[in-house]
Amino acid sequence: MGRRQKQELGDLPLFKGYTKTKPTDMLLLSQYARTIMGNRSQKAIAKIWGYSESAVSQLLNGKTNCIEPDFLQSISDSIEPGCSVTGEKLLDAYGYTKNPNAEKTNESTEEYKEDRLEIPYTQIADNARNVLQNSLLDKKYPILETTLNYPLVNNIDKKIIIDFSIQTKISEEQIVELIIKIMPNSIVEAKSFFETLFAALYVKESSSMMMRYSVVVFDRKVFKALKGVYQDVHVDDYISVILIDNKRQAVTDEFIIPRRNTQDNVKSIFV
Repeated sequence: MGRRQKQELGDLPLFKGYTKTKPTDMLLLSQYARTIMGNRSQKAIAKIWGYSESAVSQLLNGKTNCIEPDFLQSISDSIEPGCSVTGEKLLDAYGYTKNPNAEKTNESTEEYKEDRLEIPYTQIADNARNVLQNSLLDKKYPILETTLNYPLVNNIDKKIIIDFSIQTKISEEQIVELIIKIMPNSIVEAKSFFETLFAALYVKESSSMMMRYSVVVFDRKVFKALKGVYQDVHVDDYISVILIDNKRQAVTDEFIIPRRNTQDNVKSIFV
């Protein structure tokens, strides 16, 4: 049940501060996975988790002896608000318990993050904005204006969402305004944003300027999951997910949610 792009255990946020102390309880893990799946179809949850339907079926039906840590991270990332299963319960079933020796260190680290998160996260957003602008300039699209609209801070978990716009000219007669959201790498949060955006666009007034709405993510797993969720949705507006590779300092992919008028589908101007 391998993941398409395997990550090291130390790179998975779910496992930080936890140590393997007992065997994995696959029966309990299967039950938890079904609870997290909720009313979603097996096909839909497979797309969200980023695994094949057969791999997901084996897990849900208790027909596998183990799953990789990457898979557990994907399952944890898909937990919806109000679900009775938590990441800690998943880890317990997987055989991991919190390392008491690391607890104080973790607490002080969290305090540091809460006090200073806005600065590094703003830097990430600035970096993303530069990557997008450079990508447009490389393709000979002029930057007419860049505006930081506002940073949104979630007071519950101290996560910051940066919102900015870029105006560019894609032809002699067409000016485009790109509305960009830089978001934490969370499938649940990105889906929640899209649902809010769909509702807002449904009631918006028409504009003479072409508006394109995009969410920037930095994790290919999140990108693939969102693509899986929205590839069968059709919308009137230009809405997309942009994947940025921070190491390469480049836009590596853009998924544009299919538009209702297939003859009027617009190609990415970044890739």
